[in-house]
Amino acid sequence: MSDPVHTVATRAVTLEGGARARRVRPYVLRVGDETLAVSSLGYRVGSRPGADLVLDDPEVSRLHFEILMDEHGYRLRDLGSTNGTVVDGARANDVYLRPGSRVVIGGTTLVFEPRGEEVDVPASPAASFGPLVGASVAVC
Repeated sequence: MSDPVHTVATRAVTLEGGARARRVRPYVLRVGDETLAVSSLGYRVGSRPGADLVLDDPEVSRLHFEILMDEHGYRLRDLGSTNGTVVDGARANDVYLRPGSRVVIGGTTLVFEPRGEEVDVPASPAASFGPLVGASVAVC
């Protein structure tokens, strides 16, 4: 079984004083010589301006894939890309990443690596957002 330190990406916690928060384990994506630190729950990669990581690669779709942090790990989901997403040598549509996973889209290779530290993200005090209503840390 995998080391839980590197598979649990996020969890709900109660901080001292009773405040609710989401504890996340950031990760890095290595693209060539560049290392990008990511601590957001969702991160989108594509060629379109406005993606979290914009790649100048003609074989990369406008929104190619996303990485979502959840209580099970780091979930990569292909977003209907034209040329597909390859993770560790196999075409992937929806997969949990492992430390050192290599993600290939078009002519670009990204290497995924979870970090060791955790960061607390306080829950929003709001009980609603537009028509959505909820008070659990999962929706805050």
